[in-house]
This record gives sequence, structure tokens and C-alpha cells, in this order.
Amino acid sequence: MFVASIFTKCYISKAHSNTNELVNFDDHLTEGAVACALSHLAALQKVANDSSADWGLILEDDVSLVVPDVDRSISTILEQLPAHWSAVFLGYHNKYGCPHRRSANSSFRRFDDWAEEEPGMTEVEPVFEIHDHNWGLYAWMVKKEAARLLVEELFPISSQVDYAISRFLITQCGGVFSVHPDRLLFFSPTSQEGQDSDIQTMRAEEAVVEEFGSWEAYLEAQRPSSYGEYDAEVPVSEGMGAMSSKSVGADSAADSASPPSAQHFMISTAAAKLSEAFSGDDKKKKEKNKKKKSRKSSSTSPSEESGEAPEVDVAAAVGLPSKEFARSSKQSCLEDLSVRQLACALSGVYAFMLPSDMMEIGGSYESWQRLFVYREG
Repeated sequence: MFVASIFTKCYISKAHSNTNELVNFDDHLTEGAVACALSHLAALQKVANDSSADWGLILEDDVSLVVPDVDRSISTILEQLPAHWSAVFLGYHNKYGCPHRRSANSSFRRFDDWAEEEPGMTEVEPVFEIHDHNWGLYAWMVKKEAARLLVEELFPISSQVDYAISRFLITQCGGVFSVHPDRLLFFSPTSQEGQDSDIQTMRAEEAVVEEFGSWEAYLEAQRPSSYGEYDAEVPVSEGMGAMSSKSVGADSAADSASPPSAQHFMISTAAAKLSEAFSGDDKKKKEKNKKKKSRKSSSTSPSEESGEAPEVDVAAAVGLPSKEFARSSKQSCLEDLSVRQLACALSGVYAFMLPSDMMEIGGSYESWQRLFVYREG
């Protein structure tokens, strides 16, 4: 009965040809998407009908542990959750379906030892409440009452199951929590074929082309990075230098098929500058430059002195529409920014970066304030 209702409500389409090429770019729920939804429904039914448990842990079949003693880690999380919690996500991807960088690189350690082993991590809340839908259901916990409500009221669905379930929980149940992306308990790799796996729903062609310009640009933007690319990154705590042809990857550029992207280069450079500032080298350079400017200004006539820099309409100055300089609500973290936005932020002409971006490369809220809020003319 339930299977019939799903198939009558959803548009089922074949996404790939017999040679495994994408053949359908319309919105669709593939057979794989329906199977995934049915699996989660079956798991939710077990949680809802279990008389001996107050909550259930639901894991997909391709997850890997990030922490060695997951039972202790879950106990730590339960101690931090308020009484009104309905669900908590123990692993998830970012909004493009890609792994979180630090979770892919994280070493095997206890959940409650992170703060002791990583300087500055005490300021990061391991569990926080979320108010937007989640990407991925490969590892999550759900209370019996919430599971029962999902079974009774959510299905049948007409969108991907992770979007449908997480959105329903947030809008109808409340008390939805997530572990910090630096502290995932579980990890699941993404499809090696861009973002369109057998479970993926694609948007309408017109909407994608309008936002990205072409399908090629869309697929490139959605391309998930491999484990090798993540392993090649140097942790911020060790000092991430500006990337060059001599510092790409674990070995050298000769072993790499392509150079780093402009976006990766800029983020790495920002991290290096931040590390330099923390070490004190940045202060020495500023003092040296200040002396040079002082000597130069002594030979400059009053008419040549500029005073404070005037306010500049950045969009008009570079001849681009104003929407190019607006950070959308979908750009939740630093790696979501375009190369143009990163360039403007790092050159100081426009404050695209948020406090969370600064923290992502090893900084703090105070660093962000000094960089953008209290910037001197």
C-alpha cells in the first residue's frame, strides 16, 4: 500500500543510460531515491514501535567511524542535549553534497577529547540546534515520538528523503540538533560521479542554467573532492602556507594532474596570513612598512596627501551588477564563496567573510572584528 502511494505521488525517472551516462536532468526521484526513502521509513517504524527504547540510532550501510568509542561519544552528546530534542545528526555533508574538509582529515580520537587536543576548540560547541534542512541521513538519532510523527504524517514524500525528513523535523517537531562539522562521529563518502548519484534529485534545467550559466559549470561546482585532495591539505595548526607549484599536495605538483583551484589557493593564502599574524611575523612586517611609509610621507607635499579613503561603490567601480557582491543565504561557509567574492574579501574591498569563515581557517570572532568591523580608513 505504501509503495503504491509513493510511486503515484513521485515522478520516477531513469537518470542514467545503459552506459552509465546522465540522460535526464529534470527533477526526478530515481528508483534508488525511492529505495532509500523506504529504508529510512522501515527504520523509523522500528524506532516508533520499539517498546524498550526512547530513541533510535539510524545508520546507512556505507558509513565509517570517525571516533574509536562511539558509545561513549553518543553518551557525551546525550548529556549535552536538552530534554526537548527530537533528532540529532551525527554525520552529514555540506550543502553541495561534499564531505566537510576537517572531518575527512580528522584523526581517530575520542569525541570529548577534541577540546583538550586542539587549541581553540573549546570555543566550538560540539552540539548545536539547527534551523535549516540537513544534507545526508547516513548517521542520525531520533526520538520515538518524532519517529512516530514522521511515519504517520510525512510519507509519502515528493523530494529527497534527507531534505524531506530534516525539514519536517525542523518545522513540525523542533529540537533538531547537529554535531559540529569538525566533530562528526561518522563519515560517509559521496558519489564519485559528481553530485548526481542514483539517489540524487536534479533541479529543472532552466533553474540550473540561470544560476550557473551552463550545465558544465554546474557539474564542476558540484564536483566532490577526493580523499587524496583532503589528505594533501596541511592542517591550520601546522601553518598552512600559500599554495604554489612547489607546495601542492603531499608530494609535488609533478605528481598532480592539475593545479589547485583559485578558490583553494585563496583560502590557503588566507589561512597562511592568519597563522603569520598569530606568530607575530605579521606585526614585524607592519612595523617595517610603517617606517617606510613614514620616510616617504616626509618628502610628500601637502597637496599629495590623500587623507582618509572615500567610500567606494565596489560594484560600480569594477563594472559588475550589484548582485555579484551579495552573499546569498545559501553560502553558509567559506568554501561556498565564489572566486570573485573571495578575491574581494581578501583584498579588503568588500566584507564577504563571516565570523564562521574566520573560525574555519583557524581564527576567531575577534579576528573577524579586527579585519572588517573595526577597519581603519
